[in-house]
Amino acid sequence: MDNYVLFFSSCLVFAFVPGPAMLYTVSRTMSEGRAAGFRVVTGIFCGSQVHVLIAATGAASFLLASPVLFDYLRYAGGAYFIYLGFRKLVQVRAQGPGSFEAIQPSSFKESSLVEILNPKSSLFYLAFIPQFLPQATPQPVLTLFVVGTLANLIMSLGDVIIVLVSSSMKKHIIGGAGYQQHGRLAVSVIFFLLGGVVIFG
Repeated sequence: MDNYVLFFSSCLVFAFVPGPAMLYTVSRTMSEGRAAGFRVVTGIFCGSQVHVLIAATGAASFLLASPVLFDYLRYAGGAYFIYLGFRKLVQVRAQGPGSFEAIQPSSFKESSLVEILNPKSSLFYLAFIPQFLPQATPQPVLTLFVVGTLANLIMSLGDVIIVLVSSSMKKHIIGGAGYQQHGRLAVSVIFFLLGGVVIFG
């Protein structure tokens, strides 16, 4: 029983540790609203499931054994974040105040790529999940995938809470056309920061 409590609490702690996924979730929720935030959470969950599968099959061990491959994926992810930052800046300059929502890319698709292109997630599942596997597991790959999926679900619960808090802040603390314009620029800055964190962090 204590092991299950430790597993659940550890997942929640990791869910609220600031990182690229949290910054992205907050920025999209604050700029576009609760519905977009929930689409982001769903996309991050699906992207994380890719890393769960990579860790379960042992493919993540190649990232540990090949620093060059890890760096390639890390630079690709960082470059994608920076590209998104520049693209959003161009959109802010090119579009009028009322057309922001219409030109936003799919929250689900974009958030899935944001998570998939963060190779550190695979290493996290590879290091974290085996600590909670039952001893002498007859099907270690399947068990690792199931436990990893459960961890992903628990952390997604934390993301849902983040969306609810962020949308509540937007509704009760800030608002108006001026905030929307600044929010668009803030999203661009967030992506530049994410690119730096992934590349140099």
